[in-house]
Amino acid sequence: RDRVLSISEEKRLLSICTDSRKVTYIRKGKEITAIVPAGNPSLRAIIVCAADTAMRKGELLKLQWQDIDFSHNRIEIRAFNTKTGTRREVGMTSR
Repeated sequence: RDRVLSISEEKRLLSICTDSRKVTYIRKGKEITAIVPAGNPSLRAIIVCAADTAMRKGELLKLQWQDIDFSHNRIEIRAFNTKTGTRREVGMTSR
């Protein structure tokens, strides 16, 4: 559980959320090439937040706008949304 994405892995992951890409696969013995449209910008925001704050999936998905303080660059994680049952705050990066 100590593994961290490398910079190149993070760039590839984030590019899937924003860039269209060419995909080639085999179907019924024929090679098919398709252009997959750009992904979901909201997913990109969740991935950036997860990478920069180390928040858990459940904590991220339960966030509400009132939990985010842009003026002080911090996110409040409510006690009932944490694994340990204790409230905590995490800092936000400029991203």
